[in-house]
Amino acid sequence: GQTLSTFAYWLRGSWKLQLTEEQTVACLQVMKGVTRAIVYLHTRSPAVVHSDLKPGNIMVESSTKSPSAKLLDFGLSRVVSRHAKVHGGTRGFVAPELQAGCLEAP
Repeated sequence: GQTLSTFAYWLRGSWKLQLTEEQTVACLQVMKGVTRAIVYLHTRSPAVVHSDLKPGNIMVESSTKSPSAKLLDFGLSRVVSRHAKVHGGTRGFVAPELQAGCLEAP
C-alpha cells in the first residue's frame, strides 16, 4: 500500500532539528520533485503560478525507497498575464515577486 502525507507532517518538525544523512537525502528527493513540478508549471504557455506553495500543500508518497512529491491545492493558482491579480496566499510562503505584484515571468 501507499503511504501518503503532507510534507509538513512527513517532516514532523525535523527542519528545526539536525537531519540524518538519510533524512537529508529523502528531503532533497522531495524538493527535487517539487522543483520539477514548478518548472513544468512555469514553462507552460501561458505559465501557471501556484501562489500558495508551502509544506502543507506538498503530498509525499513514501512507501518506496525514494519518496515522491505531488503539489496540492491549486485554488489560488493563476495563469500569468499582465492583467492577473494576486489574491491570497499564506503569509511567509508567498513569493516576493507575487507580493510586489509582478506577474510578468515566474
